[in-house]
Amino acid sequence: MSNKALIVLLLLTAATLADDKRTNAISTLTSPSAELHRRLAAVDELTEMQATAELLRAWADGGEAVRIAVPVGFHAIGVRALGPGLTALGDEDERVRAAGAALLGALGRAGRLGVNRLLIALNDESALVRRQAALALGNIGAAAENAVSGLIALAIDRPAEASIAMQAMTRITLDVQLNVARKPLPERIRDSIRPAESWLLRMQKPDGSWGDLRTTALVLIALC
Repeated sequence: MSNKALIVLLLLTAATLADDKRTNAISTLTSPSAELHRRLAAVDELTEMQATAELLRAWADGGEAVRIAVPVGFHAIGVRALGPGLTALGDEDERVRAAGAALLGALGRAGRLGVNRLLIALNDESALVRRQAALALGNIGAAAENAVSGLIALAIDRPAEASIAMQAMTRITLDVQLNVARKPLPERIRDSIRPAESWLLRMQKPDGSWGDLRTTALVLIALC
């Protein structure tokens, strides 16, 4: 056998082994009987193979146990998963769109480039997608500060998602305040007062109130 033929054979063998490893990892991850540590080990294997598409599909098709394990892989892959996550947000399948949102949220602050797409997803026809988009914005934190108004709108327009929207706003504003706290005092005062003034002026009614109790509470959360 020539050296060229041997190299081709070795490459084909390696590709076959990789495919088998990928298939076995997906099977373990999605198995209803798999324990959490086995699922996480499968996620690690898929992460090593940069199998973002497979992880997205597993999240979309899997149950709660799978959806707990998969974000570990998203986070480990890091910013390289950003592109597939953004692409998934445009998928026809609502579960894939929700998986894309979950991926961006798992990236934490590294998912900031997806904030605008997640804002659009807050208005998705699917409640699953809207919830995952809100959770993702909360996980991104201060980098998603411009999403607060969208989260307030979600909480007001979609009462069923109000709790998740409020959680996301709380996480964002706390992260913003942590960033402000690290700055010198004059900058902290400036960065704290100006957003507060803006929100108060934007939300205040002509009679001096801030609407009903829920709207007032949302404004206060956003300003805290």
